[in-house]
Amino acid sequence: MAQNGTLSARQRRFVRCLLTARTVREAARQCRVGERTAWRWLKEPAVKVALAEINDGTLGQVSRAVSRLATSALDTLAAVMADKATPTGARVSAARSILDGALRLDEHLIVHDRLAELDRRIMKFEKMAAEWSRPGLPPQAADSEAEHEDKEAEER
Repeated sequence: MAQNGTLSARQRRFVRCLLTARTVREAARQCRVGERTAWRWLKEPAVKVALAEINDGTLGQVSRAVSRLATSALDTLAAVMADKATPTGARVSAARSILDGALRLDEHLIVHDRLAELDRRIMKFEKMAAEWSRPGLPPQAADSEAEHEDKEAEER
């Protein structure tokens, strides 16, 4: 990796090979790099960022396509459910599919919100940890440490 945290030309080529290869070994062979080198690169932050950006872009495209199709599918199910000429079993099945989809969407949104909150807290914690790793603890850290020691002494 280059000193500034960017990918070298070989690493960029390796990341592109990973997109089409089934395994890391296959990607390494396609790009003519050693497998051990490929695994080492996968641990590097710049390579992780590059792969995450590609995955985010791909998932975004898939998500938008699914959203467009989901609207059409929901319209179809609603039409089947509302059509009195459709057999009762098919109408019930359509209604069940709509309800099931709505419940799963709600669950996913709840999990998404909770993960976003956890990410926010982790970032805040990492920021605090980075500040504390500097020479000398910030005043609030020293106070917290003293309070913690006092509580431990009381518990003994």
